[in-house]
Amino acid sequence: MIFGRKKSLEGKINIEGVYPFDKDIFTQGLIKCNDDIIVSSGHYNTSFVGKLDLNNGKVNNKKKLEKNFFAEGIVSNNDFIIQLTWKENIAFFRNPETLEIEKYEHYAGEGWGICYDEKYLYISDGSHCLKRINNQNFQIEEIMEILYEGNKLNKLNDLEYYDGYIYANVWKSRYIYKINLSTKRVERIFNCAELINYCKKINRNINELNGIAHIKDNLFLISGKNWPRIFLVRLT
Repeated sequence: MIFGRKKSLEGKINIEGVYPFDKDIFTQGLIKCNDDIIVSSGHYNTSFVGKLDLNNGKVNNKKKLEKNFFAEGIVSNNDFIIQLTWKENIAFFRNPETLEIEKYEHYAGEGWGICYDEKYLYISDGSHCLKRINNQNFQIEEIMEILYEGNKLNKLNDLEYYDGYIYANVWKSRYIYKINLSTKRVERIFNCAELINYCKKINRNINELNGIAHIKDNLFLISGKNWPRIFLVRLT
């Protein structure tokens, strides 16, 4: 929801590439890890993680979760790819090359999105709060309230970190919110309506905007649940 947004907060989205994407992917997380693009797909009985080939939209080295797990956001902390689960309170730590599970950790509350700032992990749970997590022991160190123009920014979902900011999807919103980690306030918003409309012309049955992967500088890959395309965009 946008609370009477200020024009000065609206950023620009420049599309610099459009790639095929598998519309059966219920995108819950999207990251760049080394030279790979990793995607996490949700739903019970069909959740998986795999490596995305941007040339054809196919997912390689796909690793399915057991049927009672609903996959959510993913992140690389340089040692592992960490994959959250929705209500199962378990984070899987995967080998970045093979994607095999090497260990797991428990956490309280729901898991939605996750990102890493080279020191701490940050987890969203669908509320207006982010949990700052110790990267060594996976314990909560701080619960951060995120505000947009003085209001609570609820339904925080997929997260991506870059250069002092967290870029966040909000569930069922067409906007990406750029959150200053120091102030815990939104400093810029990006309207993804053009991307959504592009995909709806191909497949009217797409679901929410979800999935932000930082590539380099201000370049990001952006997609959504059951989208037939994934976009390389510059956010300014």
